[in-house]
Amino acid sequence: MPTQDDLHRILTRIDGRGYKAYKDIKGTYTFPSFTLFIDHIQSDPFASPSRFRVRIPPKTALYPSRIFENKKDYAHFRKFELAAALNRLRTLKVKQR
Repeated sequence: MPTQDDLHRILTRIDGRGYKAYKDIKGTYTFPSFTLFIDHIQSDPFASPSRFRVRIPPKTALYPSRIFENKKDYAHFRKFELAAALNRLRTLKVKQR
């Protein structure tokens, strides 16, 4: 499976090119503590947005096992995690060209 280094090489190679060049990054990449899935890449400015997923193993995430034992607890946990992730995204500083 490709690694974060492979993704970095591809991104370096296609930097500055058009939207279609970014289709080269579609796939799955392993990082030391998670797996990144790039499911769909936006093909032009008006197309549907790119879709990414991240899978973090439970042992890496250090979540208590009881969260996964009850559907209601798990649903609350997912809502909490989504809200926390969105808050973190809002605070990111994106480097502009």
